[in-house]
Amino acid sequence: MKATDKELKVLAVFMDDQCENIGKASGVGTQIWLDLEAKGWIAECTVCDDCGGYQITPLGESKL
Repeated sequence: MKATDKELKVLAVFMDDQCENIGKASGVGTQIWLDLEAKGWIAECTVCDDCGGYQITPLGESKL
């Protein structure tokens, strides 16, 4: 499945193992982030303690 422009915009904000929060990519709503999580392209952050952020997954990296 090919990523949309908005999905690519979100995936592009991730750097290494860094966590990002919803809203980091301007002009992209919450639903896009939730869709990316449902597709397995991003996942809840496991690096920070309860930061509420997301990390890109290897599957998400493959879309870049």
